[in-house]
Amino acid sequence: MMHVLIIPSEGFVPDEDKLAGIFQYHQAVILKEAGYRVGALSVRLSFSVPMIAKGIAFKLIGKKAGNATDEKNIPELMRLGFKKFFSPKEYIKTETLDGIKVYRIDGLYRRKPANNKNHLSWIKAGMHCFENYLEKEGRPDIIHAHDAIYAGMLAERIHAKYGIKYLITEHSSSFALGATDAGILRRVRKAHKSAAGLFAVSEAFAQLLNGMFNFQRFCYLPNVLDQYLERTDYKQAKTSNAKFRFLHIAVFKPVKDQQTLIKAFKLVVKQNEDVELLIGGDGELVDELHSLVQKNSLQNHIRFLGRLNRDEVIEQLKACDAFVLSSKYETFGLVIVEAMLFGKPVIATRCGVSQKIVDDKIGYVVEVGDEEALAEAMLKMMKTTERYDADYIRNFTIEHFGKERFLQNLSKIYKEAV
Repeated sequence: MMHVLIIPSEGFVPDEDKLAGIFQYHQAVILKEAGYRVGALSVRLSFSVPMIAKGIAFKLIGKKAGNATDEKNIPELMRLGFKKFFSPKEYIKTETLDGIKVYRIDGLYRRKPANNKNHLSWIKAGMHCFENYLEKEGRPDIIHAHDAIYAGMLAERIHAKYGIKYLITEHSSSFALGATDAGILRRVRKAHKSAAGLFAVSEAFAQLLNGMFNFQRFCYLPNVLDQYLERTDYKQAKTSNAKFRFLHIAVFKPVKDQQTLIKAFKLVVKQNEDVELLIGGDGELVDELHSLVQKNSLQNHIRFLGRLNRDEVIEQLKACDAFVLSSKYETFGLVIVEAMLFGKPVIATRCGVSQKIVDDKIGYVVEVGDEEALAEAMLKMMKTTERYDADYIRNFTIEHFGKERFLQNLSKIYKEAV
């Protein structure tokens, strides 16, 4: 029985964010069901040395620091800082989740937190967590790290000390968006260099990474479908909509480019008012997007659904006529794949993944940021939606992203690596 240790960079479905590490959780469950022994590390950092010092100083002068230290008194803050710094293993908790042994650590930022620059603190906490896992669960045959920042860096450190081989799958769009500085990229390159295998969740992303790091080692390994969604009956009778219904689900941030979608939809409504757009999600641009809808007098045609849970996503996918994605860049494009799983035709921008999976039997692909082309595709979809075969779209999706294909690919990779 092969022993696989999974290390996500964003945590393994922790209580504070059940969507963090959800791809890795789905993969771990499939591996466990296939007979693998599976464990996971979940690293979280909270509080920093400067934050605790500031909290103590403010309490001494009778003021609030405006952060989580306000909830603790001086002795509590001193104990917290001392224990997190000198006895980090006291902050390790274990649980068994669907047969998967999960070790969680709540570590300490040594310095003030900074985006993509917390590697030293993260790796230190991760090593404490791993060594606790090693002591109690034994040596894994292979480590599968997800994203070099920071899980891959931790895996490289473990490899250097214990000689355990590791793989890295990259998911993050930060490389494509230029959101990583030269210093962190040097550490990423080091983690990549020592890995037994390198993978990316789309073909376009693999090509980008191979060019960026000047080698041809990244291979395509897509994420796997949520088995709950795959097992859901997608042929449940859909109530006929009074208007043609487009659905869009994404976090509200610049890379998702909902602004172009809303502007394109205004052009659609000008030609055909029997249409509606439902938008699911939340995020930093929520106020701006609501304002844009009002500014363009689209309140009667665009409805915001808020953040959706899994069952609500299923409900909306079943009820829509077509799905539309407006992103500037996607590494995998999970939401497109989930829409296709429910047999829905899709419209997507040429955002790095859609052009590889969306053909004329599945939908339309348009250029990024082109509101006129997006509007034209939506109008075409309204006229041609009946020609799309829902069974074909669903079967294509399961064939390429389902459990069996994923398990076949990953089992081969693990055997070759060890």
